[in-house]
Amino acid sequence: MIFRSFSILSEAVEDTIDDAEQLERLILEMPYTENLDELFHPLGSTDLVIRELTREKARNWNRIGHASWLRVYAIRVEKNVFVITGGAIKLTHAMQDRAHTQKELGKLNQCRQYLLDNGVFDSDSFISMIEEDNV
Repeated sequence: MIFRSFSILSEAVEDTIDDAEQLERLILEMPYTENLDELFHPLGSTDLVIRELTREKARNWNRIGHASWLRVYAIRVEKNVFVITGGAIKLTHAMQDRAHTQKELGKLNQCRQYLLDNGVFDSDSFISMIEEDNV
């Protein structure tokens, strides 16, 4: 019985490492970076309505075997431009169900509010905000 549990755990670890590598490739490597809007999806129904600074999630949507539980969270600034706020292993339906995903949801909301408070609405205004912060 212990061997079976170890086997399942080892398989879960291998799946997670594979998912992380695939997700990294999808986010960072060309030509994928030109199609980030296909990788990131709105976080929830309220984010379907708003298109300015929406909260989004990415995962390996085409994973074979079981759905990927690894998530990357971001704020969409404009087409194919995202501010990554964090990531998590998500095993529950709602982010509110676990402390570590609640924390990621808080970071998403805090980042979105910060961008709104600083007049960010596209990549140019985002760059301007960064330049002003570095002066």
